[in-house]
Amino acid sequence: MAHQIIDNFLDQEDFKKLKETVLSNSFPWYFEPVVNELHSKKDKTSYFVHIVFNKTANSSYFNFFNDVFTNKLKVKSYIRIKANLYPKTKNLENHEPHVDYDFIHSGAIFYVNTNDGFTILEKGEKIESIENRLLLFEANKPHNSTNCTNSKYRININFNYF
Repeated sequence: MAHQIIDNFLDQEDFKKLKETVLSNSFPWYFEPVVNELHSKKDKTSYFVHIVFNKTANSSYFNFFNDVFTNKLKVKSYIRIKANLYPKTKNLENHEPHVDYDFIHSGAIFYVNTNDGFTILEKGEKIESIENRLLLFEANKPHNSTNCTNSKYRININFNYF
């Protein structure tokens, strides 16, 4: 499967609700000291995450994300839903390549805000962070993220699913 980009993925009402939710003072973000644990000695960047769903955690926000995305993504079963917030830095940092899981599954990245950060796919394709954009890709193939330098933060939501 080649990657696919869908701009204006959510209708304006759902996108506004999503943005208000993840930017609210009540949405909890949790500090992670490195972006990629496999490369923690090389990794000099940190970020914030919110695990919405995985096999051991189910956030109180799961129903919100489930309602907004499940039908549009045609999800049969989630593996993980994770929101990422990369704070602005002086220099743009490419994080180390990784695979989300080493078995065949679907991946999607939803970009909450526009900034100069991007996602780099296995063959070097750079996907710009543009608000309300969805990237569909093979999450078991190497890819990596960046932070941003021209916005207070870069927020995206990662979906791994069947």
